[in-house]
This record gives sequence, C-alpha cells and structure tokens, in this order.
Amino acid sequence: MPKALFSDGKYADLPSDAKLLYTILLDRACLSDKNGWKDEGGTFIYFTQAEVCQLLRMGSDKVCRLFAALEKAGLIRRKKQGQGKASKIYVMGFPEFAVSEYRTSENADFGNPESGSQDFGFSEGSNTEKNNTDFNYTYLSISGYDRDEMEEQIKDNIDYEILAEKGNRKTLDELVMLMVDVICGTGQTVRLGGSTYSRENVRSQFLSLGPEHIEYVMERLRSTTSDIRNIRAYMLTALYNAPATIDSYYQAKVQHDMPEFAY
Repeated sequence: MPKALFSDGKYADLPSDAKLLYTILLDRACLSDKNGWKDEGGTFIYFTQAEVCQLLRMGSDKVCRLFAALEKAGLIRRKKQGQGKASKIYVMGFPEFAVSEYRTSENADFGNPESGSQDFGFSEGSNTEKNNTDFNYTYLSISGYDRDEMEEQIKDNIDYEILAEKGNRKTLDELVMLMVDVICGTGQTVRLGGSTYSRENVRSQFLSLGPEHIEYVMERLRSTTSDIRNIRAYMLTALYNAPATIDSYYQAKVQHDMPEFAY
C-alpha cells in the first residue's frame, strides 16, 4: 500500500476501504504494465464492480461510493466502452506509487501471456505465494466484458420479456446465462459440436441473435425426442447454428405438415 495514501494530506479524507481498493487496482496495474496493456490513455485494467463486491465482500452501493471517492481524489479514471463491455480503469499515480521491487522481482509471477487469457494478457491463475500478495486472483479471470451489462444487452436483443410470457422462462434464462458465460469467458477458443471456434467469432454470433432465433432453439428443445447426454453443449451448439439452420428447419416442417404450401 503506497505510504503517500497516509502521509499526503490530500488523501486524509479518503476512506480506508477506498485506499484498500486503490492498492488492489494498483497491484493489477503493475501486471497490466508488465504485459503491455496500454493505450493512448496509459496503462489500463479491467475490474468490474461486481468483481470488487465479490472480492471485498461488500455491497454494490458501497463499492460504487469507493470508486467515486477514488475518482474524486484523482487516483483513478474510468472510460466507458459501451456494447456491454466493462469500463477501462486507468490507475493514476501509476507507476509513481508502484513498488519497484514488486515490478522487477525475480520471484514475481507475471504469467505467460501465451498460456493465459488473450483478453487480459497474463496467466489467469497467479500464484499468491510468488507475487507476495494477500489477495487470491485465481477466480478473477477478466475478459473485459461486464456480466450484468452483457446479460441486459442479450435480453434486450432477444425481447426477453415478450419471450418469457410466451414460453418457458426457466429454459429462456438458461439460454441467456449460457450466452453470457461464453461471451464473458477468457479462453481464446470455444468447443461447439465437436468443432473449435474462436471465442470472438462465437461472441459475435451470439450477439447477433434475435427473438426468432431463441424461439427456434426453444422449439427444437421441446420437440427433440432423443436422449441428450450433454444438454449444455447441445444448447450452445443450437444457439450458434441457429442463424444458419432456422430457415431449413421451418421449411422442412412446412413440407411435412402442410405440403400444399411448400415451395
């Protein structure tokens, strides 16, 4: 924790929890700096409020106040990206506050960018013994996408409330959460139906789905009579393939049920 947070009078009114949060952000900024996560604004990190709530066991209102306090003190700057992506956070005072021994120590485990998350640029499972920190980041894999914002965007794309009134809300919720899981995942690839696709391609496909595609997938789930061993994999594959198979599926149904209208 930078001594300046206590010795510099301009931070005297900053809550202790805000100072703790800043220290965590600074720690992550050290890793981002080591792995080259910079743009025209400087070194940036992704760290959503939901993840802070989980890490510090605090409510969302309090975490919002802590972020606001850090911004008011000039210690961080946030840049919204839109499209369901988490805001970029620029840790101000960095690297002046950074501990040089931490950044250059041979014992510091900054991870291998090639084996870690493509979206964050370092190993997702930092060894807490090696990097001399009391915080365990192994469950904080950052993709740059905020789960809550992405869930809302998907629901908006598919007219969620209308579909929920028409069909099985439980199945609909499962489909939404599956898409959120994949979109906010950190691996470079996704395995679907025995094939491997780039995660960015799958993200784009899922974000293009509309209510007609979700209705189609739900109808397929209702009508299938075969034993599905891996329902999660089946649902993900059906979602990904929906734009390509929806027309042929309904054409086949017309030919079967109403051949006089088939074309």
